[in-house]
Formats: sequence, structure tokens, C-alpha cells
Amino acid sequence: MKRALLTFIGLTLAAVLIMGFSDSVSKISEVNSVINELSVLTDNAIRNIDDPPTLANIATARNLIDEQKQAIKNKIKALRDSGKLADNSDANLKLSVIHDANKNKLAAVYDKFVAKSYEDMKKMNKAKGLLIKLNSQKSSKEFKAAEKDVESLAAINEANLDLLNALDTVVESYKSIFDEK
Repeated sequence: MKRALLTFIGLTLAAVLIMGFSDSVSKISEVNSVINELSVLTDNAIRNIDDPPTLANIATARNLIDEQKQAIKNKIKALRDSGKLADNSDANLKLSVIHDANKNKLAAVYDKFVAKSYEDMKKMNKAKGLLIKLNSQKSSKEFKAAEKDVESLAAINEANLDLLNALDTVVESYKSIFDEK
């Protein structure tokens, strides 16, 4: 009888440990699944933006994020509600680190384009300087060429502003995945 009781207790403990281990593996698997979804989403968005970015490519990236955002938010909420993603847990830290890394990837695309836009602005300022210098020679070929340069660079800079605004909406859309609302 004593031996049967010890066997029962031993089997019960083993079952509890296995269930706990299984639950832990399940939690890790679910969190890793969300992490993978976030990373794939970010990589696909960046791949869609292309180099150089266009408004159409940026809109595609934004739509991609917007289409998947709610499903990912729901998974994160379900993990939190079930206790699998507690505030101070390693899983929550890991998810937060990946989220920040993905935001940084998107921000790097944005920053790269900001640097290009800055160079375009410098070119326009240089062309404007030449135009001012040639102002007294309005009928010269050089003045007309400088005037065309300023016009085309102004159009490029205007397009750059539109692209930067669009890129900003992509980053904001991604960041909103973690909004608690």
C-alpha cells in the first residue's frame, strides 16, 4: 500500500512537471511565433519600400502592416490575457527587444532617405547660389541652365517631402502594433 501511494505521488509529480514543462514550451512557442510574424512583417515592409522608395511602394508597405497589425495585436493581447506574456517576463522582454529592433530597421530606411533628401537640398542650395550669382545675366545659357536645375531640384525636394511623410506613416503604423488601445 505504501509503495502504491509513493508510486502514485511520484507519477503525479512527474505529470505536474511534464505539464508545466509542456506549458512553458507552448508559451515560448507562441511568443516566438509572434516574434517571427513581427520580423517577417518588418522585412517584407522594408523589401516593399524598395530603394529608392516610391509613394506606391511605401503605400504597399503601409498596407501590408495595416492588414496584419490587428491580428498581431490580438495575439499579443491573448498572450497577455492568458499570463503567457507577463509584464516582467523574459518573453515580454524578448518581444519588446524584437519590436524595438524592427522599429530601428524601419527607422534606418527612413534615416537613409533623410540623408538622401539632405543631399538633394544641398544641391538645390548650390544651384540657387549659382542662379543668384548669374542673376545679372538672365539671358545667358548658364542662367537658364541654373534656373532649370533649381526648378528640377525643387520638384525633387517636394517629392522627397511627400516620401518622408509617407515613410513616417509606415513607422507610425508599425509602432501602433504595441499600443494598448
